[in-house]
Amino acid sequence: MPLEILDALDLAAAPLDAEALRDDTPKLATLSLTGVASAEQVLQRVATAVAKRLAAGHDLRVGVTTGMLEPPAAAGSLASELVGHSQNATRIAVVRGENVLHTLEQWHAAGEALRHHETDERLFDSRVEPIAAFAPAPCGLVRSAFSTGARAVAAPACEFTPCLQHEPSDEPSRRRVTVWFVDHYRLTEVVPAKLRESIGECSRALGQETPLTVTLAKTALATDGGASVALDVGCPDQRALAEFAERLSMRMPRAAASLVEQPSLASRIRRVLRPWHTDVEADLLEYDLDVRSAADWLAAFPPNEAP
Repeated sequence: MPLEILDALDLAAAPLDAEALRDDTPKLATLSLTGVASAEQVLQRVATAVAKRLAAGHDLRVGVTTGMLEPPAAAGSLASELVGHSQNATRIAVVRGENVLHTLEQWHAAGEALRHHETDERLFDSRVEPIAAFAPAPCGLVRSAFSTGARAVAAPACEFTPCLQHEPSDEPSRRRVTVWFVDHYRLTEVVPAKLRESIGECSRALGQETPLTVTLAKTALATDGGASVALDVGCPDQRALAEFAERLSMRMPRAAASLVEQPSLASRIRRVLRPWHTDVEADLLEYDLDVRSAADWLAAFPPNEAP
């Protein structure tokens, strides 16, 4: 019987007895954490929903594309909820081998050109260090992960839907690798409207050579200081943006400042990532499955302790 593909976030939001989820069709809930700032919190919400449904006897599987979150950490989070709902024996599979960041230089030294798939730009011509690189596992391995009896599979870059919806076919001789760079840093915050002038002063204090992009937009939200604006600041230099945030924090009204001290404005700065694609010989890639019970994953990688 074919799998019905669901969005895991929709699954988490649906009541446990939702009519659309009560039929006997096997279901696969997919969740992508790629680029999600609060990945751990999103995963925990989905894990709770999955654990409740498995405990209720639903024929459900889940595929988690973990992105920057290490797959064992995702497995530990899933396992914590499963064990909490008496699903200790439920099997979770982690795909190993998709993270290839530390083998890029080895491939380059062995003669792989590592050129961009469209522009022909070479990866190591850039002086910017990549922060991550992923090569999705072959679909055959993903299907075998579920055929082992695993109810959940975690992998950094796997695209579960095409792998499980399409008929098996010959794997390509070259595989796509996505390399991730930090494009810039960004700070978004709702601040009192009366800080407009201070925002300009803090920006100018960094000097004209600092490429700071500041945008202010109207918002219906209010702060302790009354009317507010949505502040959006971008900069390729993390330290310069942190300095801007610290300067602005010191100018916040007393009541408003107390709201942002925990966390501070500077701590709300986040990375905006840029993908870069290349192709490598499939023979260079080695994948493996690590399949364990929820109880074993939880013992090895408790939440907040997994790598």
